[in-house]
Formats: sequence, C-alpha cells, structure tokens
Amino acid sequence: MLFRSVKSEGSIEPDVERADRIINLLRNDAHAAMGHGELSASGLEMPAESLIRVELRKGKKVETPRIETADEILCVATGCPMERSAAEAFARLMTPGARLMIAGEGPERSRLEARTAELGLGERVTFLGQVADPSSLYRQARVMAVPSRTEAFGMAVVEALAHGLPVVATACEGPMEILDNGTFGQVVPKGDTQAMTDALERALEDPHDPLPRIQRASCFSFEEGFAEWERLVDAVATRT
Repeated sequence: MLFRSVKSEGSIEPDVERADRIINLLRNDAHAAMGHGELSASGLEMPAESLIRVELRKGKKVETPRIETADEILCVATGCPMERSAAEAFARLMTPGARLMIAGEGPERSRLEARTAELGLGERVTFLGQVADPSSLYRQARVMAVPSRTEAFGMAVVEALAHGLPVVATACEGPMEILDNGTFGQVVPKGDTQAMTDALERALEDPHDPLPRIQRASCFSFEEGFAEWERLVDAVATRT
C-alpha cells in the first residue's frame, strides 16, 4: 500500500510497482500511478502546520468572525513570478478602494516591488513577507487570487475556501480540481491578465454564499482524508 503525501517529491514509480493500492489527494496528481493498482484519490496526509479543520453542522452555516476592512484581495505565494500576474491584474481593477495583500517571501520580491511601483500602485499593495499563521489574512480578505503558472495541489485554495472566501485561480490542475472546474470558484486562463481582472471584479461585487465553499474545503480536511485511510485499511484487512 502506498500513501502519497502532499509534500512528497520526485518519482513514485518504484514505490507504485510494489503497492497493491494507492492513496492520493487529487486525481490529477495521481495520473502517474494509474494502471499500477487500485487507486483511491481522496485520501491525504496534511503537513502538521497546515491542517484544515472545518467545523460544519448539517444544514447550518458556521459563522467565522471577519475583520471589517476595505476590499482586500489576498495572494499567498513565495515571491515567484506568478505574483506579478496578480499585480498586473490588480492594476486594472476599477473597484474603488481595493487593496492587494501579498503574503510570502522569495527571490522575486524585489522585482515585484519595483513592478508595483512602475504601475503606480503605491500604498494599495502591501507586501507582508513570511506569515506564520495566515488565518487572520483570510478573515480580512474579501477575495483570494491564485495566479499560478503551475500548481499540483493548492493548499492556499483549500484554506481560502475553508474561510468562505471567493477564489479566482488560473487553470492549473490542482486548483481546477479543488474548485471543480469553476463550481466553487472562478477559473481563468493562465496569462490572461484581463480575465483575472474581470473575475476579481465579479468576486468583489458579488461574493455569493460562502457555505458551499466551506463545505467543499471539508472534502480536503484531515478528518476526511483520515476516514478514507481507515476505510482502505479495513478493506485490505478483510481481504487477508
């Protein structure tokens, strides 16, 4: 049996050959294992610092205290080129008073700061650096922007959904599956700055009901993954 962790790196082919069953988080990340055994695509192992525990009551909405601010757009990343896409799209926004928060640290930060200055964004963009606990940012934000070029999973997408935030993401495999191809958030083509801008405008204007997003996030919670793991272990045990 092979358990595929969110943090797993490199090829899994040698392990797959020995496994009779495989647990993996997302279907797109599991394609390499297809044909090697019986695949369960919903089990997962979350990094300890990123556990998402969503408390839901059947038929009831669980209110999360929010911080009343201006129209804040959050981008959680590590200073990589994708953040420049968020800045470019943000520069075209027509929403008065909108602000962009960029959380994370990386080698592209100085270039991104220079580009935001060139765009005349000034104090409308805040660089937060590395944030140990982003939960307060999710409560403060109105929209989550994920302008990734590649994204195998998308932990920030799940975290944003768990806080009820509307998500605008580029068409990368991980976010697309988490958002169910646009059912639980807006998906725009990679590199299409205007499409990102338009989607952000729509999300700010009408965020819709957060409950379906919160419920979607619970599908990727630790509890759901562990329950799938238990079911699979029980199934294997009954066959031996």
